[in-house]
Amino acid sequence: MQEKLQEIHECFMELGILLSGIDLEEDLNNKLMIDKIEFALKQTYKLYAEGLCEIEYVCEKCESNKNQLFKLLKMFKSCCEHKKIDPVSSVALVEFAYIIPQVLSELKSTYIQNLKVQR
Repeated sequence: MQEKLQEIHECFMELGILLSGIDLEEDLNNKLMIDKIEFALKQTYKLYAEGLCEIEYVCEKCESNKNQLFKLLKMFKSCCEHKKIDPVSSVALVEFAYIIPQVLSELKSTYIQNLKVQR
C-alpha cells in the first residue's frame, strides 16, 4: 500500500502544482502546458478508475471525485480545441484543485491508521 500511496501522492502533487500555477487564458495557447495538464488529469483519472487504495471506506468518495474529474477532462479537451476557457471550465478546474489536498490528507491518515492496525 505504501507504493500505491506514493504513486497517488506524486500524481496529485503534480496536478496540484500544475493547476495552481497556470494562467488559463495564456497557457491554453501553450501546447506543452496543455499536454502536461491533460496527462496529469488522465493519470489522476486512471488512479481513480483503479481505486485509490485498498481500503474500502476511503473509496466511497472516489466515485464522486472520479465523475467530477471525468467531466473536467471533457471540458478541458473542449477548451483546448477552442483555445479558450469558459467560466464553467474555469470553476471546475478550481474546484478540483481544492479536492487534491483533502484527498491526500485522507489517504495519509488512512495509511497511518492501517499501519497501526497491522502492528
